[in-house]
Amino acid sequence: EYVRDPALAQQFAVEVLPALSMTNIRLLLRAAMPLPQPTPEEAVVLVAEHFVNRTRSRASRLKRQIAVLKPNANAPP
Repeated sequence: EYVRDPALAQQFAVEVLPALSMTNIRLLLRAAMPLPQPTPEEAVVLVAEHFVNRTRSRASRLKRQIAVLKPNANAPP
């Protein structure tokens, strides 16, 4: 959609300008829209919530794996 500027390629004496990477986009977004810095207390809460969510996810995943490995565990003999 957007054409690369040939004058810029000439200025750097290269045939092709490098492609825009996700790292470049991330840096642009951070510069344009900086994230608010949490206080130490807010950071502790965020980390604790993350660990709780990871633990729930892991428990759910393990429960599903056990159910797949033992499909007839609750079936009558």
